[in-house]
Amino acid sequence: MYPIPYFQMICDEIKELRRYIYFSPENSAVYGDKISELIILMGTEIDTLFNHLVGGKQPNMRNYKDWFKKHYPKIIEIKYFSCIHDKWKPIFQNPDISYSWWRAYTELKHNRHKNLKEANIDNLHDIQAAYYVTCALSMKDNRSALKQLKDTYAVICHPEIIRDKFATKKSILKNLSNIGAPGYSLDL
Repeated sequence: MYPIPYFQMICDEIKELRRYIYFSPENSAVYGDKISELIILMGTEIDTLFNHLVGGKQPNMRNYKDWFKKHYPKIIEIKYFSCIHDKWKPIFQNPDISYSWWRAYTELKHNRHKNLKEANIDNLHDIQAAYYVTCALSMKDNRSALKQLKDTYAVICHPEIIRDKFATKKSILKNLSNIGAPGYSLDL
């Protein structure tokens, strides 16, 4: 499983969206059809990659979360730098409740017209970070692919992080290197 080309395509779409919508706290609730499309695409990819990671044995997010608690118990420590809110945010918050980005994805998937307000910049940003981590987990044994993935995420999706004096490319995600087995790192 090699998700980088699809990840790059989605990041290019987000980069294009950023030409029209400035990602900021004031615009975090901005929603629309293109954002809905991107959230649904990333949610579907996350579901596919999760299913691949667990060997095709887990049918839903609740089961995936149980699997992650067992195999990657520190996954809840992963945070990403949100340029929208200018702070570190958890991606896989409390594993006992539904992730906000997963809830937004499922609500859009099952009734997009009724739940279109869930297709907002804030949820897009959160699911993008979750998609990145999921891609990284699925390629954990391929260091060159991981580097390509990280560079794509940093440069295409978060150009402000490259300029920010407080956040370098190495610190896009906190605690990513500690989620696997001893001696195993996803951080480059």
